[in-house]
Amino acid sequence: MAATAARAAPTQNTDRTLAIGVSLGALLMIAAIWAWALSASAPAVTGRPIPAWLGINRVIAQLTDGRMLKVKVDLQLQDQEAVNSLTPHQEAFRSMVEEISAEMSREELQGPEGMTRLAGHIRSASNSYLAEQHIPHRVKEVMFGEWTLMP
Repeated sequence: MAATAARAAPTQNTDRTLAIGVSLGALLMIAAIWAWALSASAPAVTGRPIPAWLGINRVIAQLTDGRMLKVKVDLQLQDQEAVNSLTPHQEAFRSMVEEISAEMSREELQGPEGMTRLAGHIRSASNSYLAEQHIPHRVKEVMFGEWTLMP
């Protein structure tokens, strides 16, 4: 009977040591996962800037051939600061859109090529205006929210 008690004692110590080892291993694994999650969930904020848009009120322009173009233009700028800076110039941009449109005919504005041509003229004129006014911001793209060539 004494021999049985002597053999049972090392088994209990081995079981206890094994339980402590597994517990410590699990804690270490949880700590490592937690540390990795903290470092991986904080991405660098060096991503691309979010573009901002300056809306120009709807323009109805008479084309060179007497027809009408109704267009709503949005100008893509670098950031919200540029939008805030250029908001007071919206009427100047609107006048530019009206003047540029008035110099074109319906045939020149037909299809995607016509829209692209008009967008390029508007962007170029807008950036020239901003340079003349010594304003550092520039128009990146021109988008048409509404485009109607009237007969």
